[in-house]
Amino acid sequence: MAVKSSIPKWEFWPAWLFYIPVYIYASWLALKARNTTFFSLANPIMKWGGLFAYSKFKILDTLSGDRIPLQLLITQKTSPGEALLMLRKKGMTFPLILKPDKGERGKEVAFIENESAFFKYSLWGKAEVIVQEFINWPLEIGVLWIRDMSGNNGFISSLMERSLLTITGNGNDNVENLLQKNPRYRRYTKKIKKLYPQKAAYIPKKGEQLLIEPIGNHSRGTIFLNAMDKIDVQLVDVINQLLIPLSGFNYGRLDIRTKSWEELKAGRNFKVLEINGANSEPAHIYNPNSSILKAYKTLFQHWKYMYKIAVFNRKKGLESEKFTELFRGFRSYLSVGRS
Repeated sequence: MAVKSSIPKWEFWPAWLFYIPVYIYASWLALKARNTTFFSLANPIMKWGGLFAYSKFKILDTLSGDRIPLQLLITQKTSPGEALLMLRKKGMTFPLILKPDKGERGKEVAFIENESAFFKYSLWGKAEVIVQEFINWPLEIGVLWIRDMSGNNGFISSLMERSLLTITGNGNDNVENLLQKNPRYRRYTKKIKKLYPQKAAYIPKKGEQLLIEPIGNHSRGTIFLNAMDKIDVQLVDVINQLLIPLSGFNYGRLDIRTKSWEELKAGRNFKVLEINGANSEPAHIYNPNSSILKAYKTLFQHWKYMYKIAVFNRKKGLESEKFTELFRGFRSYLSVGRS
């Protein structure tokens, strides 16, 4: 009789545990570069190169307005009521996405359906908040792009498609029970019940497919699928046209929503939801069938890409962030949402 392991699959390990080998490799690269903050040279346009504590609003706002959702940056001193007036003046309507300007891994990201939920958002007065138009297009992907520092070009090193948390009804069980019966989704049951209590109590009809979580984050039940086979000249050209003009941005992942792969590759009907920098993961490694050894090999390769970019920029005379500011900045970053 087979015994089930109580150890969760590696894609669900805590980030600090999974990343231990990566921390060691990055430390070795720092010694090799003789620069503990070499990663900050990966993207001079972003604070800390986009590893942490950088403004998501600022970097996204550098793109053309027709390529990004409508968005507003709300300061800590702005009340929810004032923020609501601001978004109305900008022509923004519910539903909306709210998230901290400086935060990672889906922390404090919220899908806001109405004014009541808007006023209840947890970070008002605690951190700068991005209010963003919700783009309800069916395909969401992550594109990791790297600039070729020896020429005016770039390439896609990772392509991932998000499969949002969706369940199929049987006509008897409510959403909460359906999630609980699913080996992969049961870990999200409590979170979904807390975030969407009415949806959790709903009983879908037999065969009815229901989108449970519209936010495409791994911590919210999204499955990251390997889409490397979708990379072609058309897609690379679309991303190059978008990012090559962005001086000082050399390494990072774009989170994009679009109507279809065909539309995206034709350069139509797509919006960039977020730009990440040195903290960008080649997210296709989290495909459920991926091996942990291949995942580490890919992560090491991407840190090596960053290292080579940093060395190139240092030879050009650019200076990295100071080590003395590292812990101060990281401490401030960790405090987001905890006050």
